[in-house]
Amino acid sequence: MYLESDELKNAGFWKPVTGEFTTGPETKLLVLRVARVPTGSPIRGKLWIDDFHLSQK
Repeated sequence: MYLESDELKNAGFWKPVTGEFTTGPETKLLVLRVARVPTGSPIRGKLWIDDFHLSQK
């Protein structure tokens, strides 16, 4: 796991999430996976992902 955000529950509004991570110099592909922690915990509602950006530093 490269990045873990704060909990995203109980928000009835857009909640911005930012973070930084580092990959190796030969990286050619990144996969975005949204996971619940701990596995098996209930999921309710909707998660909308908008305005997603990756940039090189």
